[in-house]
Amino acid sequence: MFRKICPALGILLLALVTGCEQETYYYSPNPAIAQIPPTPPQQSPPLTAMATVVGVVDANQKQGIPESVDVRLRLEDTGTDPISFDPRSMDLIDGSLMEFLPPRVQQTPVTLQPTEAASVDALFPFPPGYSASNTNMSSMELRWQVQIGKGAPIVQVVDFHRIYPTYYEQPYPYPYYYPYGFYGGVVIVHRR
Repeated sequence: MFRKICPALGILLLALVTGCEQETYYYSPNPAIAQIPPTPPQQSPPLTAMATVVGVVDANQKQGIPESVDVRLRLEDTGTDPISFDPRSMDLIDGSLMEFLPPRVQQTPVTLQPTEAASVDALFPFPPGYSASNTNMSSMELRWQVQIGKGAPIVQVVDFHRIYPTYYEQPYPYPYYYPYGFYGGVVIVHRR
């Protein structure tokens, strides 16, 4: 009887240990850089934007936060005209072109003067019926809109691709696995 229970118990324990670990999402480039080409090619770009996918945020009912993708965007006015940006103009789609819900941002529309910069953190909730487990998380596309001076609005776009870094490239604290095996599991010794 022990011979029948022992392997089943080992598989159950292994499933519990590996199931407790939360999946981590890393994306490249980190950060993605988007520049608006200058009108005279000799000048520097009027705007530099850097964006990164921070990761997936679990739902928190106490704070009213649904499961979301966390994105950070930094805009730098490197030109001579003011730049207007409304964080609500941001849009995120996944690898199957599914659009996430509008971003949850705390920042209000900003106007950057030359040499000024601003950062925006945005949470993009998954649409109803979707989560990280049933969404194509292999790639993401982030787009937003800016206005330079009194010109027409300009749309900027950056693409991200999911990567799976090796054990030594992952940020601290390290997860409980190696790239080619499992660490921290259960060892069962079977004797006759």
